[in-house]
Amino acid sequence: MSLKRNFTFTFIDNFVSFLVFLVSSMVISRLLTPDELGILAVAVSSIVLITMFKNFGYTTYLIREPLLDDTKKSAVFTLSIITSTALFLILFALAEFIGSAYGNQKITDIVYIISISIITSPFHIVATGLIERKEKFKNLAIINIASETLFFISVMLLIYLDFGIFAIAISNVLKSFMQIILMMWTIWDDFVFKISLKKYKPILSFGMKMSFMSSLSRIQELLIPLIIGKYFGLNFAAFYDKGKSLPKIILHVLLPALGTAAFPHYTKKVRNNEPLNDTILSHMQQGLLVFWPSLLAICLISPNLIYYMFGVQWGHSVPVASLLALASMFTIPVIFIRMGLVASGHENLALKFIVANKITLVLGVTLAFDYGINGVAFAILLAEVITLILSFAIIKKLDITAYNYVSYLSKPFIIAILSNIPFFILSIFWQHEIVEDIYVVFIAVVSFILIWTLLLFYLSPTYKSILLNLHAAVKKVF
Repeated sequence: MSLKRNFTFTFIDNFVSFLVFLVSSMVISRLLTPDELGILAVAVSSIVLITMFKNFGYTTYLIREPLLDDTKKSAVFTLSIITSTALFLILFALAEFIGSAYGNQKITDIVYIISISIITSPFHIVATGLIERKEKFKNLAIINIASETLFFISVMLLIYLDFGIFAIAISNVLKSFMQIILMMWTIWDDFVFKISLKKYKPILSFGMKMSFMSSLSRIQELLIPLIIGKYFGLNFAAFYDKGKSLPKIILHVLLPALGTAAFPHYTKKVRNNEPLNDTILSHMQQGLLVFWPSLLAICLISPNLIYYMFGVQWGHSVPVASLLALASMFTIPVIFIRMGLVASGHENLALKFIVANKITLVLGVTLAFDYGINGVAFAILLAEVITLILSFAIIKKLDITAYNYVSYLSKPFIIAILSNIPFFILSIFWQHEIVEDIYVVFIAVVSFILIWTLLLFYLSPTYKSILLNLHAAVKKVF
């Protein structure tokens, strides 16, 4: 299956999931208070922090391993059972402590509920790896869309039945179970249920590196809401989480689509001894042509987005959304470089690179903590800027020159600035305040989309081809 086809199905998957998430988030933000959503943010961050080693790099191993036989599949499944069981027991034992640390029993109850899905995670982990290895992205898209739809229906029904914040926790468990059932149906013939630890040492060695790398990558996302909730209050944890959700919406749609589709493609090129440098730069540029304009738009009109999507009570989230949108712009090129390092066998270097980023982040957050959630968001932005600068020191491992790196970054930067001219004007005249006239916002959004589309059409051959194909499809229908 071609990379373009992989990306198309993964994009559809993430786009539909994004729509479901967006609608449910808008509804939930109006039905539940910041304090209630703060409880959920703290509980979920605690769960993910404790269980971040759950995958242990098993999915990546199944995708990357050149000679994957039944013995290795069996070893991965067995190791996954051991890891998930141990983490489930730890989480179950710590649930009361987590709730008491914040003085809220509801946090404990949510931890108990969501921890149920950890027991079945070995099936999810192995099935995901096998499906992505075989590049069955169409099947994966159907599975995820069906699961997200179930989640939305379940949340709405349970909130209507007065389950409150527990509606989201229960719905997450139901979604997880449905994913596993559909995944096992898809990959049943390739799944090995045998319990065995033969050939486990290389898997464990690789898994330790990958899980440490993955946990470091996510540590800020998990720890910061917990710290904010403890020292500033659960409502501020919710404000931070809601501000983070705006740039995350864009990343949730496209970044997983690019990463999921591209990583198996990179590993295949490495197995065939083909160079990766031009491929990585090309994919990075194509991604940034979409990411940078949209993230810069979020930065410029975050007050209006927060107001119209979630309500005026979420005003504290506005600076966080703007700062984290800018931070995400600097993060994305680094993700492509790191993905290339892992695919080409330089995971040790990728790990050192992540460690350097987190040391910078910890120092920044420590110094900025007295300035509240806005100071924390600014520290994250500063850390990501420094990390992008540091990435110039490691690109030579992928045979990428600094000149090529900068040249591939320049076109997305120009398109991001030019396409956001309507929002720059909006920000200047309203001084980053809420524009209550919805028609003015609508005109600015339409202008942004038109300018962005025209720039992509004339400056990017890839997106020009996509737009022409889309035009032909629409013309054929009508």
